[in-house]
Amino acid sequence: MKRLLKAVIGVVVILVVLLVALSIFAGHIIKGAVNAAGPKALGVPISLKNVEVNMLSGHFGLDELVIGNPEGFNTPEAIRVNHVAVDVKMSSLFSRVLVIDRIYVRRPEITYEVGLKGSNIGTIQNKAAPSTPAAEQPEQAEKPAKEAKAGKKVQINDFLIESGNINVSTIGMAGHSAPIPLPTIHLTDIGKESDGATPQEVIVQIFSAIGGTVSSTATGIGKGIMPLGKGAVDTGKAAAESAVDVGKAAGEGAVDAGKAVGEGAVGAGKAVGEGASKALESVGGLLK
Repeated sequence: MKRLLKAVIGVVVILVVLLVALSIFAGHIIKGAVNAAGPKALGVPISLKNVEVNMLSGHFGLDELVIGNPEGFNTPEAIRVNHVAVDVKMSSLFSRVLVIDRIYVRRPEITYEVGLKGSNIGTIQNKAAPSTPAAEQPEQAEKPAKEAKAGKKVQINDFLIESGNINVSTIGMAGHSAPIPLPTIHLTDIGKESDGATPQEVIVQIFSAIGGTVSSTATGIGKGIMPLGKGAVDTGKAAAESAVDVGKAAGEGAVDAGKAVGEGAVGAGKAVGEGASKALESVGGLLK
């Protein structure tokens, strides 16, 4: 009995040590994987400062996740998140489909920069979901598909982004931006219907949701500003036209007044001349 008890205690101790070791090293593994695989998947620099792991509860915390911008854009980064909370269903850790119960992203800073070649978010989205060239042979396309199918898949039950900001930057702002509120982005059951999704498919779906929300919000704000600008232009145009009309009227009035004064002076001079002539004629008559 004592031997059995010692064996049980020994197994428990070993399991605790393994869990502690996994909690310590899992963070480094996840951080290294994100920093190495992220840039390959999105084509931009990605950095993750720290990972908190609780193997017993399945809770993971990602601190200071920064997704950089593609080349050709002036703003420092595309997305910055101080903390991402992830809850994993631990029973699925060694199964074919990893089930993530919840991913919660609060107060992200998303920079939407529009340049001559499009937006930074759109460029990242296109990199995450590259189109297949028409000339590509079927057997070449089937090989990656089979490899992705054989790999581990992911199911995300709940994905939530809230209380974020969009920093809009356009040509001429020299890398500066103007913040507007980001609408809540809520996705559910990612990969559930297809018995799991590949990491690439998950990235595409999430970035499509982010890109669609960000671009529609920024475009809506732009359309709202345009009538104000047009109104200001119309007001300025009306004021300018009114000033021209007033100036024209004043000029015409001055000309008319000057003409009247000139005509009056000529008339007065003519009358004086005629009066003086008649007076001289009278004086001449008397002298005769």
